[in-house]
Amino acid sequence: SIKTDEPQMRLPSVFYRYVGMQHVQNNPRYVFEVNWSGGGTGFFSDILIMQLDNDKLSLVRNVDGGDRCLGGTQNAKIVNGVLEYQKKITSQMILDLKLDSKSKKLSKADLEDCAVCCIGSITISNDKVTSLKFNGQIPEVDKADKKQRCFNNLLIKNGAKDKVIINLSKLKKLQKNAYNNCLKT
Repeated sequence: SIKTDEPQMRLPSVFYRYVGMQHVQNNPRYVFEVNWSGGGTGFFSDILIMQLDNDKLSLVRNVDGGDRCLGGTQNAKIVNGVLEYQKKITSQMILDLKLDSKSKKLSKADLEDCAVCCIGSITISNDKVTSLKFNGQIPEVDKADKKQRCFNNLLIKNGAKDKVIINLSKLKKLQKNAYNNCLKT
């Protein structure tokens, strides 16, 4: 067994899935999904690109990853040579997405942002966000939390309760509406 100083909430574990191969400048790159836990509360996932060096795999790039709703990755696949995957997100993470050069990066908007506060997952293809799929969950909110209540209303208007998928254009509009209507004080 693996020795760890963390409290034993689950057994430490590591598992991986080979996703497929990409070719970069005629060099093969091997894509893996890796999921792991050190035995504590976290359950982490990463997408790694590896290459063979003298018959040993070496890391080329850690593409993305996180702890459950805080950027956990899933469903990686290679489509026409391009890496595509989903990344779990929270309310706050929607606002923090850099969707284009005009996107505003907010330092902190105080919206729900925890490892078990998923509201959906974004699809990323070729390192760009393409859509958001809601999971049907709306964050619980205190009556005094006007920002999150306002944001929840925007989520509902965009189909979050019905688990719809919104495209990049609608995601940008959601982000802009949240900034203009919910976060300005």
